[in-house]
Amino acid sequence: MEFDWVQILEFLIIISDILFLIVILMTEKKNPSKIVVWALVFLLLPFVGFILYIFIGQTVYSDRAFRLKSLNDEKTKELVEYDRGTADREENPEYRQLAKTMQNFGSIGYTTNNTVTLYTLGEDKFRDLYADLRSAKKFIHLEYYIIRNDELGNELMQILTEKVKEGVEVKLLTDDFGWGKGPQKAIKAYQKAGGEFALFHKVFTLMFSPKKNNRNHRKLAVIDGKVGYCGGFNIGDEYLGKGPLGFW
Repeated sequence: MEFDWVQILEFLIIISDILFLIVILMTEKKNPSKIVVWALVFLLLPFVGFILYIFIGQTVYSDRAFRLKSLNDEKTKELVEYDRGTADREENPEYRQLAKTMQNFGSIGYTTNNTVTLYTLGEDKFRDLYADLRSAKKFIHLEYYIIRNDELGNELMQILTEKVKEGVEVKLLTDDFGWGKGPQKAIKAYQKAGGEFALFHKVFTLMFSPKKNNRNHRKLAVIDGKVGYCGGFNIGDEYLGKGPLGFW
């Protein structure tokens, strides 16, 4: 029996187009006009049409992200409006003007009676952060780009697991690319205890998308709504000067 490779190729292209159309129907089901446009592209440019869709037509992730951002912006606006009176009551005219500028252009609320500590050494930051985590009573929300599978990373996961067992709400968000070979064993114990964990922008899911480089480099910690940490240090021994580069 002789194989007609042209017919086999045509058959594979038809099957792939059908599968691609199913993907489009699933991801763009709320946008009928876009479905029609891309269906025509697939008919005119078999297989190549799907490559074009991956790079210039895929919006399912960005659409959802923008919807969530819009909701968050509305909540932020409400908080800023609530705090606007606080800025007006600021006695120092320079601070009052700065507060109003932040509210008008940056959607940043103005609060008073705060204490701010600037950390230039990882040792100082993690000493205080881990102490505050251990003292948490209601909730812990963490967002980091990197959590290493090393002494510092495993200590963090141990603290979080203990707090979950104590009844504290714990949520951890990290970047999928930054997570890499994070403390897998520790995260399983944490999740088994009831802790929440999520990876931002999974690399495999976005393998062929230009959005794969939209990484989450934030370093944030919010504890009981009273204590917050931001910026600078990921969770890893190198931020204590123990990495191959030494202190940095």
